[in-house]
Amino acid sequence: MYFLMTTIMLMEIYAIVALSLNLLLGVAGRFSAYEAAIMGIGAYTAALLGQTLGLDLLWGCIVGAVFCALMGIIFQIMTRYMDFFTFKITSFAMQMALWQTFMTWRNLTGGANGIYGIDRPNLFGISFDNIVAYFCLTTALSLLVIGYLLYFERSQFALALRGLRDGEDALETLGKNPFALKLKVFALSGAAVGFAGGLLAGLLQSVSPQSFYVYVSVIFIIFVIAGGRGNLRGTIVAVVLLTVIQESIKLIPGLPTTWIGPLQQIFYGLVLITVVIVRPSGLLPEGPIFRRGKHRSSLEAKPGFTFLTEPKARGGRV
Repeated sequence: MYFLMTTIMLMEIYAIVALSLNLLLGVAGRFSAYEAAIMGIGAYTAALLGQTLGLDLLWGCIVGAVFCALMGIIFQIMTRYMDFFTFKITSFAMQMALWQTFMTWRNLTGGANGIYGIDRPNLFGISFDNIVAYFCLTTALSLLVIGYLLYFERSQFALALRGLRDGEDALETLGKNPFALKLKVFALSGAAVGFAGGLLAGLLQSVSPQSFYVYVSVIFIIFVIAGGRGNLRGTIVAVVLLTVIQESIKLIPGLPTTWIGPLQQIFYGLVLITVVIVRPSGLLPEGPIFRRGKHRSSLEAKPGFTFLTEPKARGGRV
């Protein structure tokens, strides 16, 4: 039962991060490879606020989310004038710089040993210290965040983000500010990832740099590619399927502990290669965000100036 609950909580936390990345990579067309490091900032912030100031872990998650949103904004401002290739390299460099900070700033982060003994939340006098109670809290909070991200995917703002992805210059001619859109989506994504990092700190009751290495960022990218860029529901399917298989490797009878990590890395490598070759659009490719049934009055666009010669329909509509 303990293994099942921890696996489900891990899927919920990974789903939040992967959905946030899909907003950047799939919907807005902005590459990001530092999701693991941002999640680490949220986790370390929640842990340090709890141990130094006695702040409850849930409040630490919220503060970590705000801090990570500011990090996303600052990073976007710093990379404002970079081309796509330079932006990708800088994103990887940001991941490695933050991870190295976790490793070397021993007085704050504990270095390679990390921080242990993190207390779980105590909300309105209710303790969530045992695994069952924390499972209920994490599931409720995760479903709330995931539900908002799924709602956000089909909002007018997400439609503007797709315009940013498909044609930034064309979007600007419509009166939209591409840079403001980038700041908002990086802030939203950073906040969600930072909050997930705080939940992870409560699940493990410890944080260490090994949990936020660049390999973890690659896993999140695989979730997005395998599920379908621009389709958040596909990302959820990919997270569930791949995480179940990843955790099942630990249950192989007689498998040495030292083999688990390498086998999981080989598994994700094979998944990435297979998806790119067999189904590059992912399990659930991106489709129209508005259903035709809800907009039956909209007519199909005609080529050229044909619409000028067509008679007007009743009610003055063309």
